[in-house]
Amino acid sequence: MDWEGWDVPSLRSLREQVDTVLREILATAPPHVPQPIRDAMEYATVDGGKRLRALLLVSLTEAMQGPKPDALLAAAAVEMVHAASLVLDDLPCMDDAKLRRGHPAVHLTFGEDNAILTAFSLINLAYEVLARLPSVEPTTILQIIQQLAWTIGRPGLITGQWQDLHPSAWDEATVDTIHLYKTAVLFEFVTVTAGLLSRAGPMEIASLRRFGTTVGRAFQCLDDILDVYGEPSVTGKDVRQDVRRLTYWKLMPWDAVFDKVEHLLDEAHRIAMGCRWASGTQWFLEPMMVQLQLLRLRVLSAER
Repeated sequence: MDWEGWDVPSLRSLREQVDTVLREILATAPPHVPQPIRDAMEYATVDGGKRLRALLLVSLTEAMQGPKPDALLAAAAVEMVHAASLVLDDLPCMDDAKLRRGHPAVHLTFGEDNAILTAFSLINLAYEVLARLPSVEPTTILQIIQQLAWTIGRPGLITGQWQDLHPSAWDEATVDTIHLYKTAVLFEFVTVTAGLLSRAGPMEIASLRRFGTTVGRAFQCLDDILDVYGEPSVTGKDVRQDVRRLTYWKLMPWDAVFDKVEHLLDEAHRIAMGCRWASGTQWFLEPMMVQLQLLRLRVLSAER
């Protein structure tokens, strides 16, 4: 996403706090860890990225009066998982991407072998961070770790990536499945984790889960639009990468795609409305809606 609405002073300060925690965690590597792995882990996580998932986790936790120090640690873990997924996605055998967050992809800078090892290192470090959340009960930590294992594993990101590479059908339902498991499950982990940290009850967790799934799907839809109409200098990554992939653009008119994103964002707003954590979502939802309208105007202009 390329809209400046996510670069306001309050979010910039919170982003800096997340980056500080990330750097502190990465700096604790045992001395025998190879330097290329140390460097690649920092390159993949600290250099660039808007930290939207991390910011959402912390802001939701704060809105529910949960423990911010634990939320920052969990947010850092989320960023490490997200970075690991990008490292793997960019590999030649996957999306074969050259640019990520405005820099050459990790495998081009450090080699494919180091890229794969770096991704696994980041994922396992994320589990280690979550296992040591200082003021969270062990039963809650176990719930968070189980949720993350589901998110990363066969039911989540792995299925999403496989479906993206090998779609089972060429229809809208398959795109929905790809978006759900490739992107939305990590947003779902973010929102559920914020609830668990804040001792939310089952009904509140269910609402948070629905919100995370919905905004995650909307986010991926917008990302697909930017792949067509964005520029690398703005998005920080390769564009026109989805020409070989199944997307909504291949199945429906462009205005129907925009209508679908708008419906998802409206649904996310309805889910959050009236919840005690609603105040932790507006900074995220409003820029997405503005981004959608700006892109709609850009596409309309290009179509004329």
